[in-house]
Amino acid sequence: MRLLAAGVALLLAGCEIYAVPAPIPCPGQRQGIFTFQGALITPAGCPWASSQYQTTFSFPGAISYATDGSNEAWLCVDAPHAEPRTGTHTGDHIDVEYRTFLSVGNCTCPSDAVRAAGGCTCPPTSPLSSCTCPVALVEAITGDLSVVPGGKHFSGRQNDTVTPPPGVDLSGGACDCQVTCSYSYTVEATSL
Repeated sequence: MRLLAAGVALLLAGCEIYAVPAPIPCPGQRQGIFTFQGALITPAGCPWASSQYQTTFSFPGAISYATDGSNEAWLCVDAPHAEPRTGTHTGDHIDVEYRTFLSVGNCTCPSDAVRAAGGCTCPPTSPLSSCTCPVALVEAITGDLSVVPGGKHFSGRQNDTVTPPPGVDLSGGACDCQVTCSYSYTVEATSL
C-alpha cells in the first residue's frame, strides 16, 4: 500500500502548464471524509522488505456505500491517480481491497536462472542481491464504522499480501521477494 503525489509538467506553446491528476471519483453515497492513520503490527511477514516498510502512514479519504440497494462499498484515497478500494459492507462492517503490480527492491536471488525466470534485475556489482523484482500486491482493508460525537469513526486493519505476478515460473526456485508473504497495519480514522 504506497501513496505518491505526482506532478506532470508540460511545455505547450512556450508556456509551462502543471497538472496534477485528480483521484478517481468515489462512487456511491459518502459515509464520511476521514484522515486514515495506520501503524505496522506484523513487520516480520516479509523479511526482505524490512527497509521498505512504512511503519506508519496517513492519508485523506472517504468511505462510500452503493445507492442501488446492493452491499457494494468503497474506500477512496484522496491522492492523484488513486483508485477506489472496492468491496462490500454488511451494515457498517466494511471489506474492501485494491490489487496492483509493482516492483520491489532489496531482493536476493539464489541463481541467475531464477533471477531471469522471475523477471528481476540486479546491479552488475551484485548480480544476485540488491535486485528489483516484479510482484503482485493485494491491499485488503476490513473494519467497522461507528457513530461518535460529531461524526463517525473507522477502526480496522489493513493486510498487505505480496505474491509473484502472474506468469512467473517458480518451479526452479524463487527470489526471496517473490515468495508469498504478508504484513498488517492497524487503521483508525475519525471523520472530519
